[in-house]
Amino acid sequence: MTATPRRLPPIDYDQIRTAAAIERRRAINGFYRAVYKLIRSTFRRLFSTLLQFHGNPRAMALDIKICGLKTDKALAAALAGGASYVGFIFFAKSPRYVEPAEAGRLREAAIGKAQAVAVTVDASNAFLDEIVEKMHPDMLQLHGSETPERVAAIKARHGLPVMKALPVGEAADLERIKPFIGIADRFLFDAKPPRGSELPGGNGIAFDWHILAGLDAGVDYMLSGGLNAANIGDALRLASPPAIDISSGVESAPGVKDPALIEQFFRAVRAARNTRAA
Repeated sequence: MTATPRRLPPIDYDQIRTAAAIERRRAINGFYRAVYKLIRSTFRRLFSTLLQFHGNPRAMALDIKICGLKTDKALAAALAGGASYVGFIFFAKSPRYVEPAEAGRLREAAIGKAQAVAVTVDASNAFLDEIVEKMHPDMLQLHGSETPERVAAIKARHGLPVMKALPVGEAADLERIKPFIGIADRFLFDAKPPRGSELPGGNGIAFDWHILAGLDAGVDYMLSGGLNAANIGDALRLASPPAIDISSGVESAPGVKDPALIEQFFRAVRAARNTRAA
C-alpha cells in the first residue's frame, strides 16, 4: 500500500510579514529611545557644565568632589564652597547610603552648579536602571570590581560618562588602568581598604601620593583617600591632581557630613593653591 504523503499546512505569508513588521518596529523604537537618552544626557551635562564654569571659575583649574552627601545642609555647604561634583552613595553597607529617590530630590539643588555623581559598587542592571531613572545623575562612578567589558556595557546602556575607581597601594597598581583607557571617561584613585573592611572607599586612608609622579600626563583622574583640610596642601603639591575627592575627611562621624568641616576644607584648598601660585 502506498502511503499518502502528509500535506503541509499552507504558509501564512501575511502572518510572517506582520511578525517581521512588529520586530522591525520594536527595533526602531529601541534605537530611537537609545538615541533620545544619549542626546538628553549629553545636553544636560553640557548645559550644567557651562553654567558651572560660568559661576565657578575655580572648577576649571581643579575639580573638587564632595562625596557621600545625604542632607540638604551638607549639599548646600558643598555647593557654597565651590564643589564641581557632588556624590551620592548607593552601596547598602556604607553609612553614607542614600535611597535613589532621595538622591534625586537632593541633586535638584546642584543643577547648574555641580555635576551629580552616582557611586555604585558592582551594581546590577536593575539597580542601575533605578538609580538613573530616579536620580538622573550626570555621571556614574563604579567603585567595585567591574571589568572593562562591564564598564563599556554600562556606558552603552545608560549613555552616561563613567568614572572607574581603582585601589592604589604601590606604583604597580597603576598598571590596572590600561585595559580601561578609552572606555572609562575618568579614573578615581583611592587607597586600598584595610583588611576586613567591607567598604571599598571612604575609609579615611591615604596612599603614597609620590606614586602618581609616574602616571602618564594624559590620564584624567581624581585623587581620593584620606584627604582632609590638614593634608590637602601636601596632596596638591606632591601629586598636582586635576581633581580631588573627599568624603570621610569632612565628617564628624561615619556618614555624618559636617558643614563646618566642608567649609574648612575649601578654605584649605584655596590657601594651598594661593601658596603655590605665589
